[in-house]
Amino acid sequence: MAMFKAPGVVVSYTTDPEIQSSRKFLDQGLQTAAGVPLQCDEGADFMTFRVGLFGLEKWHQVERTVGQLAAALDRIGLVAPVGEAVAG
Repeated sequence: MAMFKAPGVVVSYTTDPEIQSSRKFLDQGLQTAAGVPLQCDEGADFMTFRVGLFGLEKWHQVERTVGQLAAALDRIGLVAPVGEAVAG
């Protein structure tokens, strides 16, 4: 079996079709990939999306990139549970 690594990519699960389809992210000016299959026999109702940090400008402007992503997630209504720290 082939293994793939992408340190700048996060695949997340959601129950919100507007997040899975990328609509809520697009409304905030962010690009995501919708419907990323895990290929581990997940059901047809399993919804995922992918967020990737591609582009050198994002890596050269880490504070700005994190700030823009955090602000967009706040506007969408996605917040980290209380007590969870952001990895740094």
